[in-house]
Amino acid sequence: MTRRLALLLFWCLFTRAAAEKPLAGWVIQCSGNWEDRTNPDQAVKLACKGDRGDLLWFQLSRDSKLVLTSHRIHQWIIVRIARTGEARRFDCDRPGECAPPPLPFASLVPKEEVPSLLSVFLGSPGTTYARVRLIISRSPSDESSRAVVDHAAIEEGTRITLRDLLRPTAAAATYLLELCPFDEKNGCPGKSKPISMNWPADSNKPWPARVDAGLYEVVLNRVVNGITIRTADRGLLLVSPPKDAATVKQKVETGEQLFLKDWKDRGEGLLMFHALLVDLASQRQ
Repeated sequence: MTRRLALLLFWCLFTRAAAEKPLAGWVIQCSGNWEDRTNPDQAVKLACKGDRGDLLWFQLSRDSKLVLTSHRIHQWIIVRIARTGEARRFDCDRPGECAPPPLPFASLVPKEEVPSLLSVFLGSPGTTYARVRLIISRSPSDESSRAVVDHAAIEEGTRITLRDLLRPTAAAATYLLELCPFDEKNGCPGKSKPISMNWPADSNKPWPARVDAGLYEVVLNRVVNGITIRTADRGLLLVSPPKDAATVKQKVETGEQLFLKDWKDRGEGLLMFHALLVDLASQRQ
């Protein structure tokens, strides 16, 4: 084996091993000149934009070595830990925060790794995360006032009932509900055409229209001064094809545990979980 071939083989094995390291978290935002020097022969410069623009979602392993390459005032970096959702801002104006390098974020990473079942999504969540931001911002902040479920996941062909779409705590009333194909930019298309159902009397009544595989917004409508309007009380309904139903169910349950129970920041956890639903609908595994 020639020396050149041996070096090439070593490099391939090294990069493969680095890629297979468990995900510890992400650099979400940063200010200043930062590099990942985990591999000293191939430093990676981070595309820091301060607090402007999209989030970076730069992947980190526990062994990642983040280095601030030039020191000026008002430089910082925000790391989010994948297993707990904890976000930590390192302010480089404070002694010991960013120097000496590398950045000491690894102490925040628990021994328990993120679920391997969600590794593909967690490796690149930025696109779907950005898509659901508008949906979350339109939802009521007061959970106690909501009637629509936050989410539901159902196999295509399975009967969808009112019990699947409303929270158990919803007040007894007549509800005007609508299922709209998920569209984070334009929302529901055209004029509202909700279906009237009584809760809890109709709790086991099936949804009267066919619902194909895809992601939908469950939208509560109200009549105000004789005009039917769509409210901000909404949830997500994921309908998966039968061939994917078992895998989707596992991923949804794993996501519920990680993002809705284990993550410390409830708001961010909800956002990430909704991003997972969008990702599952997009992949059509």
